[in-house]
Amino acid sequence: MTIRIGSATQGATCVYCHDALGKVGVSCPCGARYHEDCAAVFGACAIPGCGRPLAADLERWALPRLGTLAQLLRVDLEVNPALAGSSAVVCLHTPPRAVANDPRAAQAVANVLGPGHAAFDARLRLNTDFPEPLVRTASRLAADQVVGELQRAGLVAQAVGLADLLKPLETRDPREVELLPTQLSCVGADGERWAHYLDEPYLVMGASVFHVSRKHDRRYSTGHQGDRGGGARSTRSLHSHEVYSRDPAVFVYSSRDPVPSLLQRERLRTIHVPGSAGNRAENWLTLVKRLERGAAHNVTIRGANSPALRAPSRPGYPSDKSNLLGLLLVGRLHWLQWTQGGARGLKQG
Repeated sequence: MTIRIGSATQGATCVYCHDALGKVGVSCPCGARYHEDCAAVFGACAIPGCGRPLAADLERWALPRLGTLAQLLRVDLEVNPALAGSSAVVCLHTPPRAVANDPRAAQAVANVLGPGHAAFDARLRLNTDFPEPLVRTASRLAADQVVGELQRAGLVAQAVGLADLLKPLETRDPREVELLPTQLSCVGADGERWAHYLDEPYLVMGASVFHVSRKHDRRYSTGHQGDRGGGARSTRSLHSHEVYSRDPAVFVYSSRDPVPSLLQRERLRTIHVPGSAGNRAENWLTLVKRLERGAAHNVTIRGANSPALRAPSRPGYPSDKSNLLGLLLVGRLHWLQWTQGGARGLKQG
């Protein structure tokens, strides 16, 4: 039997995301340890019977960028929404270019993020084409005060309940779709059927889903025999490069459900659009145009391949990344803005 002696934190994992902690982490008096980003998002210990605050001395907790935040909300984590309590999140919406380049706006965002965040970090969050969660606050009242600070700097911000963001980032993935006059009929890979009724308000978000993976190739080269004789030498080397894949997609949200139907062009086996020419590419374009024309609210995500949206697509494979989780979080923020915080009220237009 071999007994290994090491530090108490060696090999420790975060209680929330179950990834390795490394040397830096936030500790709870009960012994549980968390990543700083996980502690900033959730704020309370997840151990049953504990629930202690992880940073009780702060009024605001700066949140990580979208890709990191989305990774914490992936479906397999099943975080308990009760941990959110009365906490709220302040989201910054994309400002006009003139406002985004205003030094006063950058300083206002930096002040909201708190110590350790300079104006440079604030400009990164201002110059994006999608909403940015900035901070978590202990109450909705505190979040409304932060929104007021940002609005006085000419920015558009929104306060949403943390419980609304803690729901897993799920999708419904159809493999067959049929566009009828009053509904979009969908069939999943397992035969499940559902429909979006087009005479009811719905939101459409268009974007491209990117996947980035690192591929390793072994290369061999054979040398030549020299003038002095001797055998030829061969060399072996390992080369790596990134492989990109892109798939146009449409996210369709109903006004009562934050879980979208994800229509990816390359994953749809059948696209049936009455009156279309029948060509697959033309059917896809006709489908997208008709959905956008009838939507109560349209969103087009530009810059979808931004590193801020990327997150590991498979746990344990950090080099395989996708922007899908980031896009789902962006879609949820747009859905919350459109519905004014969920099913409590629907905002038309």
